[in-house]
Amino acid sequence: MQYDNPFPGMNPYLERRDIWPDFHDGLIVQLRDILGPLLPDNYRIALHRRVEVQEPFGSALGLNLMVPDALVTREPTVTPVGPTATAEAATAVAAPPEEAGGVRVRMPREIRVAWLRVETVPDRELVTIVEVLSPTNKAPGRERLRYVRKREEHLVARLKPLGIRLTPQRLAIAEVVVNSADHPTVRDIFERVRDFFPYVTLATVYSTLALLERAGIVRELPFQKQSRYDANLSPHANLVCLGCGAVVDAEVGQEGVADLERAVGENTDFHISSQRVDFYGYCEGCARDN
Repeated sequence: MQYDNPFPGMNPYLERRDIWPDFHDGLIVQLRDILGPLLPDNYRIALHRRVEVQEPFGSALGLNLMVPDALVTREPTVTPVGPTATAEAATAVAAPPEEAGGVRVRMPREIRVAWLRVETVPDRELVTIVEVLSPTNKAPGRERLRYVRKREEHLVARLKPLGIRLTPQRLAIAEVVVNSADHPTVRDIFERVRDFFPYVTLATVYSTLALLERAGIVRELPFQKQSRYDANLSPHANLVCLGCGAVVDAEVGQEGVADLERAVGENTDFHISSQRVDFYGYCEGCARDN
């Protein structure tokens, strides 16, 4: 049965806590079984797992209902009035028992994460990591930080075999590009890295971007006024605003771009080395102002 998801980038049904783990693990295993026979003889793909404790943040997903065993209450003090207001009137009387209510308490929960590692045989050099993103990777918090940190570790593993000396400045430049969704310019990258390394130079940014492009980690997107850099190397479309100049990935249409590239390759004698699809128009803010 084919199901068209009406929510781009998410699926509220599959991402339910009671459904997602089974779907995620099943998909990872299927990916391993499909990719394994396609790899060269000196490559292997293996399933890896880790157990993490997810700390609850703003989401109600981390709230558990706790019912107390005992309840202590304090009755409001009533001051007797009138002629019968004597000392006996102040005698404490036990209040009738109240029904204990539920209290929402934030509790950490244990999650199991599975991913695939492709490596060479027999030296076990990392080739790539295949991971199915989970809802915890999208939400701000500790899991998101762990995901970003893991991406940085994979970045280091890809640069080292090329003999690239990984200085802190170069690593910071790479992290800015990889973790940016706005296709930053050289000046954007320079300003963001300078917050952490005040003495970084534009020459260092330019040379590092050239190394990252040679390593196949980012690609340059030339425009009329200046170039931008994109770490999303999969077939996709860009949305280019003619007003403010913003460039972002289109959240829909990736499959269509990939299908078009595949159709051109299969039905023509043209050998495709790269492709780029841009849609020009106005973002929501610029369209409203105009």
